[in-house]
Amino acid sequence: FSNRAGRTLPYSRRDQAGGVLGGPVLKNKTFFFVLYEYTGAKTPLTSTRTVPTLLQRQGDFSQTKNASGQVMTIYNPFDTFVNAQGNIERRPFPGNVIPSSMLDPIALKALAYFPLPNVPSTSVTDTNNWFGQGISESINRQMSVKMDHNFSDRSRLNGRYSYGPYTSTPPNLFGELGAAFPLNNGPITGSVHSFVTEFTRTQNPTTLWSVRYGLTYAPFIRDPLENFDLTQLGLPQYMKEQADFAVFPRFAPDGYSPIGTEGWLKMDRQEGVHHFSGSFNKMMGGHNLKAGAEARSNFLDYAQPGYPSGGFTFGRGITCRDRFSCAGNEGNGLASMLIGWPTGGDFHIDPKVYTRSAYWGFYVQDDWRVVQKLTLNLGLRYDFDVPRWETQDRMSYWDLEAQSPIQVPGYDTRGVIRFVDSGRRSPFDADMNNIQPRLGVAYAVDPKTSIRA
Repeated sequence: FSNRAGRTLPYSRRDQAGGVLGGPVLKNKTFFFVLYEYTGAKTPLTSTRTVPTLLQRQGDFSQTKNASGQVMTIYNPFDTFVNAQGNIERRPFPGNVIPSSMLDPIALKALAYFPLPNVPSTSVTDTNNWFGQGISESINRQMSVKMDHNFSDRSRLNGRYSYGPYTSTPPNLFGELGAAFPLNNGPITGSVHSFVTEFTRTQNPTTLWSVRYGLTYAPFIRDPLENFDLTQLGLPQYMKEQADFAVFPRFAPDGYSPIGTEGWLKMDRQEGVHHFSGSFNKMMGGHNLKAGAEARSNFLDYAQPGYPSGGFTFGRGITCRDRFSCAGNEGNGLASMLIGWPTGGDFHIDPKVYTRSAYWGFYVQDDWRVVQKLTLNLGLRYDFDVPRWETQDRMSYWDLEAQSPIQVPGYDTRGVIRFVDSGRRSPFDADMNNIQPRLGVAYAVDPKTSIRA
């Protein structure tokens, strides 16, 4: 692609470096270990797109052709008549040119954010007439520190903290028009935090216990290249007031590469889990007793709106002769956009959500050597998940048993949408019957043969 566009080949590079260091802090008492690793990468990004020609930007489609070389006639949806068959038809624009008086002011302002053609098209249709290339840069770091401390021969504490920040920055191939850059790889900033600590105590020669806490936390932010005030395009103030994020709206005329923030590009996410666990081990004669518990508290704060500033599609059918069909040499998506007639649109109001869930588990087990040749494994585990809920009680669910306000004789019209409340914070039912008994048998027939079940 670079050669065809007459550009120099973009380069690719990857650098990696790191090191470790460890040793004692207090002799036979405290030890440390640290790690650092850096990875940087530069990779090429190329894009070939179809943008409006200089004539099309003025509303002139007299040179716009299909793959067969036929001029794509555009019709005026505001100028119609009833034909001999009684069907409504549209009249073509004289000269295949939209009068300047009919050009929509919002469309013209949005059109200014389409880059100009910069390479010759390889087709009579004037497609693939823009090329851009640049370098994406990513940086990843990984840092860890671990400490071990022996209070005595019986008590030990250890801990580790790891931190891994990373960034990813794509090139702005649109230059001064960067707010409308459409590729779904905006600048990314994120990291992963991981912390764990454990205390182990040998109470006596037959008793051992430990407690452990861990935390994993991972924030992630992905943004468009630039923020944008949609009222600069002439869109109404109420759209700006309702927009969750200030990004460039999406404009997608049929047959052309779209501009504006891709759907679901913006992401604002923080997730993690707190983990607690403890275990106890006791040997008593022929019994090896084990017991323990664990708890996990999960959290996810998440926002990924679809089209927070709006998205508009423009089909070529609006500028075809017939309202319900479109011949291969009629209509143009950009012409539909220039007269301000979209065929579809989105405007998503997706507030950030804050979900929580939890898990609890308990177990007890006895490995009992009844006699020299026979061992029984007796155990019981019980665990359950606390169903996911949202801290601001904004979840909804489908209640299949509730009677709908609409009743029709002879039909079962049960089923309504309900919202959670303080009495029921989760739309999911808890599963509380996970009782898991365990029974195992091991029998030594002779020194070379054993049976397990």
